[in-house]
Amino acid sequence: MSKKPVAIESPFAAMREVKSLLADNDEAFLVYSGYSEEFYVLEDEYDVGELIGNHFDRSGYDIEAEKFMKEYKILQYVDSDRVSKYPILFEKAEQSKLHGGKSYHRSPKEAGCEYSVSFHIAT
Repeated sequence: MSKKPVAIESPFAAMREVKSLLADNDEAFLVYSGYSEEFYVLEDEYDVGELIGNHFDRSGYDIEAEKFMKEYKILQYVDSDRVSKYPILFEKAEQSKLHGGKSYHRSPKEAGCEYSVSFHIAT
């Protein structure tokens, strides 16, 4: 993970963080957790996956992973030039109301599950 994600309680503060992150990056992810009712702003897809995975690990596995993921809402914010360049990748993208030196689009994303098995040898 690039940096430890910080929970943000206010949607307004989260949007300020998105705008700040976009000043130095070409994309940002706004993640809302329905369980904790908190927002997170992250730099890339890997960080989003790590965040949700870590939250699931801390949940004690008392819910199925697929149901757990549905409680997360994810928006990807990208530079409008990138949307114009790769329209097939951003079919669901809509113009964002974020203002700054550039124009941005936002696109809803969904988390997916990948299962893996790990074996450990006890000594």
